[in-house]
Amino acid sequence: MSVKLHGAIIEDLTSRIWAMEELALKGMLRDINSTVGKVEIHIDGAASAAQDTSSTRRSRMTVQNGVAVIPVTGYLLKEVPRWFSWFGIDATAYSDIVDDIAGALDDDGVKQILLKVDSPGGEVAGAQEAADAIFAARQVKPTNAFIEDLGASGAYWLASQGQSLQANENALVGSIGVYSVYHDTSKMAEGLGIKVHVIRSGEHKGMGVEGAEITDKQIKGIQDVIDGIASNFVDAVSRGRGMGKTEASKLATGQVWIAAEAQKLGLIDGVSILDSLLSIEAVSVLTREEMMAENLEKGTEAQKVNEDALKAEGAEAALTADRKRLVELKAAFPEDVAFAYEQYEAGASVETAKANYADVLSERLKVAEAKIADADKKLAASTEGADPVDFQEAGNADASDFMKMSRARAKKDESSMRAAMLAVSKENPEVHKSFLDTQPKKKMQK
Repeated sequence: MSVKLHGAIIEDLTSRIWAMEELALKGMLRDINSTVGKVEIHIDGAASAAQDTSSTRRSRMTVQNGVAVIPVTGYLLKEVPRWFSWFGIDATAYSDIVDDIAGALDDDGVKQILLKVDSPGGEVAGAQEAADAIFAARQVKPTNAFIEDLGASGAYWLASQGQSLQANENALVGSIGVYSVYHDTSKMAEGLGIKVHVIRSGEHKGMGVEGAEITDKQIKGIQDVIDGIASNFVDAVSRGRGMGKTEASKLATGQVWIAAEAQKLGLIDGVSILDSLLSIEAVSVLTREEMMAENLEKGTEAQKVNEDALKAEGAEAALTADRKRLVELKAAFPEDVAFAYEQYEAGASVETAKANYADVLSERLKVAEAKIADADKKLAASTEGADPVDFQEAGNADASDFMKMSRARAKKDESSMRAAMLAVSKENPEVHKSFLDTQPKKKMQK
């Protein structure tokens, strides 16, 4: 007895959550459909072998000049089925990446680790664990990444975790985001006169059964899952690239950029060629620059490295700790990056910076209070000897609101209009400012 398995395979792959460039996913499914779909696989044991991923693993990692080069190519899957290689489908297992990193860390002959990335991404399952392994490795040995032509979605998820990330000139970078696809075939079934009943234990069980309607509540449930995974993706990029989550979130549009533009956005550190990275000396210099220099804003020049200080600090561990401090400072002040850099250059810890920030906020409050006091003086001068009802109100909602609020206050407090206006100006400085801006110059100069 024999059966074609490609239908079940396609259905299984389609229902997964993907961190892959959309056209690449369609291409993968098309390749599988056109190759596997033509093959009859007998159920006498070959079927299970077709889905088996337990074959003896052979590392693809190579070591050149003390640099362990780990390929991250093709489609990225938690585990790659053996039959992918039968049909020439290029894919990399997240588990193999983790194993290769562990091997590189254990090898005394390996001084640097370099991820060679050329991939559209892949499934979400397994991506976070591989990203964590890459980020952890950089605490032990310099760990960098190079994007050769394509580093999209799940592939960028991994590449972003290196201490330094380079790409060749025409590389496409980014596509930060995740998605899944469900087909609602209920109308088609209805047209064929078929009514599908899904007997379920809960609202979300059986979602996507062929011929059954997909409800808004079911879609909302999947959307919540997608949003949660996307947030984890952004967190990883923020951690790996040393940028605030707000900044990383703005880049999570699913868009890809060519290398030069990706560098301006902070997604990569530079444009180069792979050969320039395959020496201990080149990678070491690159790593130190990445550790000690960050862009203050997109497109700005990297801060100069203090070579004397670098030599004095000496050990690589000290450099790693210094970079970690910078990353933590930027994370602590995502909305005030300039302050984070000031504190970094001053040698402050996160705790010290937070204490200093309290002083900064206090100074800002004093400035704001001074501005309000100045506005009070202007109000007193503008209302001295003048009939408040003479101020222009027509044509400006804020001016009209201010006068209405003042009249109501005067009536409530049984006070003069001038006293009421002073009180309202202190409680609503923005409305008061808009009111002053509408008044003629000659009126304000009385």
